[in-house]
This record gives sequence, C-alpha cells and structure tokens, in this order.
Amino acid sequence: MFAKNSKAYSVYLLFRFVCSLAVSMSTVLSIVYHMEVVQLDAFQLVLVGTVQETSCFLFEMPTGVVADLYSRRRSVLIGM
Repeated sequence: MFAKNSKAYSVYLLFRFVCSLAVSMSTVLSIVYHMEVVQLDAFQLVLVGTVQETSCFLFEMPTGVVADLYSRRRSVLIGM
C-alpha cells in the first residue's frame, strides 16, 4: 500500500489512530449516558447494541450488492 517510511503512511497511521480513538470515546460516552440519564441496565444496553448492529448490517448489505452489480457511485448515493 504505502512504503513504510513515506509521509503518506505516517499520516495514514495518525488518521487511523485519531478515528479509532474518537469512535472508542464516543462509544464509552454513549454507554455512560444511557446508564446514567436514560437509566438502562446492562441487559437493555446489550439489546440496544444488538438492534443497532443488526440494522447497520442489514442496511449495508444492499449497498454492497449495488456496488458490486452497478457502480460504487450509486452505492454511495443510496447509502446517503
């Protein structure tokens, strides 16, 4: 992909790190919010997470099929 010593590789690694950190922090904050403000217990949090991940999976499948059959551009437009 990139040469290990290139500037692009360093920027890519930094970008991946920052994005991963942001997603992790937002997930933790969301869980704390749902436990403290919404008063959900652990089982209800698992149910919410399961529904969220299932819906993401179900809605990503059709856009992947469209990307394979037609074009990536149409897939991105449908995904928006």
